[in-house]
Amino acid sequence: MSRQLHEIEQKLVVLKDALIAAYKEMQEIKERSQESNRLDITSFFSYNVILPNEDRKDPIIIGSFVIKNNGTAVLTDPLICLRFQPIDAFSLTAKIGSEQIIDQDYSPVPAETWNYINEEEGKEIAEKTGEYWLEPLSTTFLEPGELLSFTNFQIKLNKEKIDRKFKLEGFVYGEELENGLAPLNKITLNV
Repeated sequence: MSRQLHEIEQKLVVLKDALIAAYKEMQEIKERSQESNRLDITSFFSYNVILPNEDRKDPIIIGSFVIKNNGTAVLTDPLICLRFQPIDAFSLTAKIGSEQIIDQDYSPVPAETWNYINEEEGKEIAEKTGEYWLEPLSTTFLEPGELLSFTNFQIKLNKEKIDRKFKLEGFVYGEELENGLAPLNKITLNV
C-alpha cells in the first residue's frame, strides 16, 4: 500500500511540474500575443504652398493627409478630423462625396474618396465649426503596413479674412483610437 501511495505521490509531483511549466508557457504566449497586437499609427501632412503672384492674390495649399499603420494590430473604422482656423478664411476642394471618385486601378498612390461622417449635415457642420469629420468610402480596416491617404486636397486662402495665421490640424480616430491621435505635423501659414 505504501508503495502505491509513493508512486501516486511521484506522479502528482510530475503532474505538478508539468502544470507549472504549462502555466509559464501560457503566460509567455500571452505576453508575446499582447506585444504582437500593437497599434502604432503615424499620420502627417504632405503639402506645398503656392504663393500669391500677379495673377493670383491668395495663397493656395495643395496637400495630402497620410495615415500609416506601423503596428501589428488592425485599425478598425478609421476616420479623420481636419480642424481649420480661422474657419471662414478658406475654401476646401477635395475628393469628398458619397460615390467612389478615384479609380484604384489607375491611381499611382493609395488614394481614396472620403465622405462626411454625417452625410446630410456634414458639410454644413464643417462650414460652421471649421471641423471636417471624414471617413474613407471603401476602407473599413487599416491593416498593418498599409497606408491610407486623404489625397490632393486644395485649400484656397482668403488673405483678407486671415488676421495673422492660418492653421490646419488633423486627427486620426478609429475603434482603437477613441481619443484621437494628432499627426507628426500641422499646416501653419503666417500671412
